[in-house]
Amino acid sequence: MNSLIYNELIKTWYRNGVKWFLTVLIGLYIIVAISLRFFLNENSIPTAGSFLLTSQTFINGTILLFYGVIITTSSITSEFHKGTIKQLAIRPIPRFKVLASKLISGFISLISLMVVFNVIIYLVSVLLFDASNASESLLVTTLTSCLYQIPVYVFYLALSVIIGTLFKSTTIAVVLFFVIDTAGGMITGLFSMLEWNASYFIYPNLMLEVYSDNTLISSQTMQGMIAGSGEGLLFSLTIILIYSLALGSIGFYRFQKQDIA
Repeated sequence: MNSLIYNELIKTWYRNGVKWFLTVLIGLYIIVAISLRFFLNENSIPTAGSFLLTSQTFINGTILLFYGVIITTSSITSEFHKGTIKQLAIRPIPRFKVLASKLISGFISLISLMVVFNVIIYLVSVLLFDASNASESLLVTTLTSCLYQIPVYVFYLALSVIIGTLFKSTTIAVVLFFVIDTAGGMITGLFSMLEWNASYFIYPNLMLEVYSDNTLISSQTMQGMIAGSGEGLLFSLTIILIYSLALGSIGFYRFQKQDIA
């Protein structure tokens, strides 16, 4: 199993252009940060805390999330596209382990990228912007925000597994993922508009930051709180776990029964 995971990590590094992704995104991020610091009016420059949380929301919650989905779905669909799945099938390795190695390697890759980017985010925030009046430790805020994001990654990777097993095209799989995610956001908005309780719907429960005692985190996320979110951290984690297990189980069952001839 360890060798399978290691092989998947190596393939991810080369197949998904991770080094170019890191280089380009970090470069653009630093350029934007420097531009905001030195070219904005003095009264318009964000504080270190504000800039840090905005950066985390965009990079952790959007860029890395969808890149992680691409990593996981492409690791599955590329095997069918290139025909290498047949080579895996004739080896004495259960299909369960093959798919599990792809899911685990996707998770490891995503967490590794999150660590790298959040170190950059923290350093840029405290070095370029004013952190003297921050109501919370920015280091603790950075770590806490990352911890709240991990269960969200688990759910989306489980979703990417079932999509990856249903389609043999990475492009179709990724587009479908965006469609599902957008539809989920629209349904959540409908619940909010109609003031219906959405406690058992997955998307409100992905907003784990609403449970934080950290004033920097909670002040930013409470504005987006909708009906159904805020039931309790344990409740939301349970909902995420149930949805993730259900989606993952369907994906693994589909992969077990899939015709690879």
